[in-house]
Amino acid sequence: MSKVPEAEDRLLVLVDAWPALAQVRTSYSPPTEGADYARELIYLVSETPQEEKWIGLRPGQAPREEEFVLGLVITAYRPGDDQRAVKHRVWELRDEVAAAQRQDPTLGDLVLSAHVARTLVSSEYFDTGWGARATLEVVCKARV
Repeated sequence: MSKVPEAEDRLLVLVDAWPALAQVRTSYSPPTEGADYARELIYLVSETPQEEKWIGLRPGQAPREEEFVLGLVITAYRPGDDQRAVKHRVWELRDEVAAAQRQDPTLGDLVLSAHVARTLVSSEYFDTGWGARATLEVVCKARV
C-alpha cells in the first residue's frame, strides 16, 4: 500500500506542532470560494506524483521502493503596497516548514527519507494589497 496518504498527514502534523508556525492556519486543502484569504495559510497540493519500482530480483516477492513528491503551499497576504514584505514573510514561513521537516526526516519512520527539494515563490497584487505564494516540493522515498 502506498505511503502517500499517511505521509501527507504526518507532514501536516509536523507543521502544526512547530512552535514558529503556531499562528499559521494549516489545512488539508486550499481555501474554498469566499474563504478568508487575509491570513497566512499552509495547505497540501491536490496532485502528488508517485512512482514505484521493484528493488529485488523477483517481482512480486521482493520489496518495492516508492518515490513521491508531497506538495505544500504557503500563502500570505498583507494590505497595502509592500510586495517585498509579503514575499519575505512567505520565505520566512518556508524556512520554518523546512526546519520542522528536517527535525523528522523520516516522518516518524514512515519513509526512508524526506526533504524539501524545491520551492517556487510568486506574488500577486489584489485590490487592497499583496499576496504571495510558495509551493514546496517535499521528495520522499519509502519501502512498500
